[in-house]
Amino acid sequence: VAPRFRFNDKVFLIWTTTYTRNNHFINYVSANSDAIGYANLNPDAILMGERAQTTVVNAPLLKWSFNHLMGVSFSLRHYWTSIKYNKFFELGQQGDLLSTNYTGNKIEDRTSLHNTNFNIFNIDASYTWRFAPGSDIIVNWKNSIFNGSNDVTLNYFDNAGKLFDNPMSNSLSLKVIYFLDYLKLVKKA
Repeated sequence: VAPRFRFNDKVFLIWTTTYTRNNHFINYVSANSDAIGYANLNPDAILMGERAQTTVVNAPLLKWSFNHLMGVSFSLRHYWTSIKYNKFFELGQQGDLLSTNYTGNKIEDRTSLHNTNFNIFNIDASYTWRFAPGSDIIVNWKNSIFNGSNDVTLNYFDNAGKLFDNPMSNSLSLKVIYFLDYLKLVKKA
């Protein structure tokens, strides 16, 4: 879903939302020696896991043109994916999936070693001024927050709330692009 809103000649907003759910995705898994059932695995075994994956991305983008030479853009993006493993298999010689005693859970507390809860939140703000034809001054500010854990019991809103408990990373950059007309330089020389 990506509705677009044009408030006037100068202000424009696009809000993109993506939701993806896959309940029976099979993929390769690196076996963990701390997991229940690891000791029973064949040393040459290729481990596969069936997982349920949910991904939600929200990304609004706001553009505001002050005039034809300068403007600002502001984009925000929250990416969340939750991966919960349901069962594990060994890959057979013919490509078939064979049952295994490997559970993917820690021996001591039976929590999952493979489940993943992954969050990223980014803000990008940019001011652009075209001070001459083909020449720009661009000031960028970037803010990012990252969080990853094995707790897949949280819903989208709980994840978003806990994300802001993590440290933020900020950067500010200045870029100056100046267009040199080679033909004018050659004539002066």
